[in-house]
Amino acid sequence: MKKFYLLSMAQDKGMFRMYFSYTLLKQLDLFPCFFEYAAVFVNGDPQGLYLMIERPVDAIRRINPDAVSISRGGVLWDIKYQGTQPDALALLRRFEAAHTIRDNKARQNEYEKILDLDLYLQWLAFNSMVRNSDSQKEYYGYETRLQKNAYGILKLMAWDYDGIMAPPAHPEKHLNDELLYACADPIDYFIKENKILYDRYKSILNNLLNNQMPLNHLLASIEKIHKKLDSIDTGFSISTQEMQKFERQRTIKTFKKELTDRHERLIESLSK
Repeated sequence: MKKFYLLSMAQDKGMFRMYFSYTLLKQLDLFPCFFEYAAVFVNGDPQGLYLMIERPVDAIRRINPDAVSISRGGVLWDIKYQGTQPDALALLRRFEAAHTIRDNKARQNEYEKILDLDLYLQWLAFNSMVRNSDSQKEYYGYETRLQKNAYGILKLMAWDYDGIMAPPAHPEKHLNDELLYACADPIDYFIKENKILYDRYKSILNNLLNNQMPLNHLLASIEKIHKKLDSIDTGFSISTQEMQKFERQRTIKTFKKELTDRHERLIESLSK
């Protein structure tokens, strides 16, 4: 049990948003963690439903046993794991330094060298599709080196999805862009202003919406999770559980409508 967290879903109305997001992100190779619903009891008393989830560092090291470093948000002040390889934090320092490069071509070249840029763009596209209200620093960056003394490339794992299909948490910090929803990191501003990268992003978003995550796939995933939730006995009284099921049905119905509208709106915006 020390390998897992129990995440409260107090902010996840209906208790399906995180499970839904992590299910899809796993399909996009953006989420390696094991996760499952858990009905929690203390001394026999029901405490409600939680999300049991593998600790991110453990998951990343399980699929990348030679990981050099793991950082929350890819920033040096939040290092979660540091290996014994020479200069294990060098790539993270280069990533932070790249934000300050003024020459557009040089900055793009540096991002290409140190970051799995298409994976990052995929993450931005997914966040836009589900209207993730706060994605700033909400990922884990990690490096794996193929050769001991040669730098690898920075990859990322997505994190924190209880605030999807919601208004931006800090709108004053975010880009005013329909396609780049709630983006606020320095690299996001650069992607927006760099035509080559912005077009590349739009192509990845278009592929996500039309091929990887078409609307029927999203709605089927929600329905599968809905049935799973309704089958779990949380230990509360029958009347309480029936009331929770009724409220969940209403919440999911609204969510499906919002997701459908968002999906169709993005496809329409991309076609202009």
